[in-house]
Amino acid sequence: MSLQNSIKLEKEISRVYFSCTICDIPQTILFDPGSPNTVITTFLKNQLNLPSSGDRTTLNISNEKITVDPVILPTLAMGNLTLNNVKVYAGLTTNKWRDIVILGLNVLNQLIYTVDRSDDSGFISIELSQKAAIFCTTIFNRLIGKKGYYLTDSENE
Repeated sequence: MSLQNSIKLEKEISRVYFSCTICDIPQTILFDPGSPNTVITTFLKNQLNLPSSGDRTTLNISNEKITVDPVILPTLAMGNLTLNNVKVYAGLTTNKWRDIVILGLNVLNQLIYTVDRSDDSGFISIELSQKAAIFCTTIFNRLIGKKGYYLTDSENE
């Protein structure tokens, strides 16, 4: 697995969007360091037949409260970087979010990333942090609770 990665950004300058695949299904990542957790659509959860991995909770996304289920993505590939067993929430509506994945801090905290906007759209370079490279089989299997701390499997929000 290569740890360094450079991915072309989509043209919109006000946000950072780039292509990814989840279990070989093309998606678009919205890079969102303001979001504590990574969130996918309910449609993608159902398409992949992903079971809930814990209790439902409510998140505030784009000034809208949504009910979400924790699920585990078998693979999330961004360029040549593939993450396994990534715990995320599912609950975005397809009509509003289409094929968007909100990439939040539960994943971003484990990456080193640089956004380069020196040309029309730009690039994002991504690599695993040293800690994540050592523990990558389990470190992405965590969510961040409403108090800003990583949740344990026995914790509810």
